[in-house]
Amino acid sequence: MEIPEHRKKMVNRMGPNKRRVADEYMAGVFEFAQFACAQEKFKKEGKLRCPCKICKCKKHQFVGDITGHLCMKGFMDDYYYWTNHGEKRPPIPSVVSNNYYKCSGVREDFNDFEQMVMDAVGPSLGTYIEQQIDDCGDQIREDPNPKARIFFDMLKAAQAPLYNGCENYSELSAAIQALSIKSDFNISKICFNQWMYFMGKALPNENRMLDNFYRAKKSVEKLGLGCIKIHCCLHGCMIYYFPVDKNLRSYKIYGEDRYKSVIRNGKVREVPLKNMWYFPLIPRLQRLYSSMQTASQMRWHRENIRDPSYLSHPSDG
Repeated sequence: MEIPEHRKKMVNRMGPNKRRVADEYMAGVFEFAQFACAQEKFKKEGKLRCPCKICKCKKHQFVGDITGHLCMKGFMDDYYYWTNHGEKRPPIPSVVSNNYYKCSGVREDFNDFEQMVMDAVGPSLGTYIEQQIDDCGDQIREDPNPKARIFFDMLKAAQAPLYNGCENYSELSAAIQALSIKSDFNISKICFNQWMYFMGKALPNENRMLDNFYRAKKSVEKLGLGCIKIHCCLHGCMIYYFPVDKNLRSYKIYGEDRYKSVIRNGKVREVPLKNMWYFPLIPRLQRLYSSMQTASQMRWHRENIRDPSYLSHPSDG
């Protein structure tokens, strides 16, 4: 997050000699305390959430304790707007501009897969791209950072036709469609690889059809929303939670082995007997808020307050 100009004093806690807290930082701490104590919530409760690096607004403390924590530990990362203490964050500027969507300012002028890539990176990267475009609106002033590079590569894959003259599929859309068919019909990996290889040979020369499952999966994983593979018990009674159970090699209840030995490429490897696939919730919520199509729906309850005596949504029940 870019540091606001009026909060840069929150960054450097120690003075030039590194032996005492900087006067500018102390002034920022007292400014925070004065602002937070002026809020109605503090006047009722008498305590505040402590925004130091240790408490991270999870613990309520007295004002004196909070100022001590902030002097010793500093503010938690990226807390430049005191949203947990009554301050409102300034609205994020719209990134639907000629730079973010190239020559057109209309999102619907792009295909579904280009929109998918733009929604995946969110508005923060769009702002970065706008800042890097030169005055002519064509060239980027400097080499993009790694996150921006991923965006450009994905956008290129979403725009590149599968072969010269192809209008129905791009490299990205073909990979997504192929993976979707594999999932829908439970096609084995070997069958999928053979099918992709055949399609690549059958299409015109210099086509962009990916030739195996590994490359197809790698081409779409940059869109995010991945999953976490967790080792678990054969009977479903426990999971191996990393890093607590990292070195545990047998089930605590039944005593059965966690791994089995298999031979792959001439080498003996240990693989788990059973895995559980976990889909993290937070990245999916972030995607719903970053997508221009769903963000307004996610804010609906906040922006459309109804009469409490009427049911306007299942959650009201």
